[in-house]
Amino acid sequence: MPEVVEGPAPASDVTRGSTAWRQFFQHWPPGVPYKGVVVTNQAEQIPFEGFFCTDALLLLDRPTPDTVGARRVILPYENIDAVKITAVTEQNAFESLGFAPPAKPEKPKPERPRRPFMP
Repeated sequence: MPEVVEGPAPASDVTRGSTAWRQFFQHWPPGVPYKGVVVTNQAEQIPFEGFFCTDALLLLDRPTPDTVGARRVILPYENIDAVKITAVTEQNAFESLGFAPPAKPEKPKPERPRRPFMP
């Protein structure tokens, strides 16, 4: 007989990824223009100059129409693989989202030269 596990189901990598992208877009850093490129899991690159969010979908405004004339694209967050930020930003612009520079490694302390042992 299979084991019954109580409690919520563990989140999949797709669920974690879509939650991260949803939070990223819903809490876009102040002062950063709504401009960039979304890379989908189909390797499509979608430039955008504005967007709207729901809990499940992202609507992107393209700066120019695509080959079929579409200016807007609606896609689920789980289809996003990467976001390229094309605007020039300050180094700390994304700290509000939890990004931080890596910790600086500690410099090793130089060893004092040892005196030779003299009896």
